[in-house]
Amino acid sequence: MIVTRITLVLGVAFYLLLWALEIHGASSLLPFLVIPLVLAILVGGGNWLSQYIGLPERKVKFEDPTDKDSQDHSA
Repeated sequence: MIVTRITLVLGVAFYLLLWALEIHGASSLLPFLVIPLVLAILVGGGNWLSQYIGLPERKVKFEDPTDKDSQDHSA
């Protein structure tokens, strides 16, 4: 879990560094910087909207492939 947090912090720091470079004119990365931001807004807005209009959460259907009953097709 600590590795995940460190990776997230470093990723956000790198993203902010790229934005700083873009603002100061050192690069032309604007399309590549805007796309993840727009996707995050769309996903977050979709999640908020589904909770706001009261859609129930879907139950995940997972069958364990190591379960002997699910692999026994001899009957």
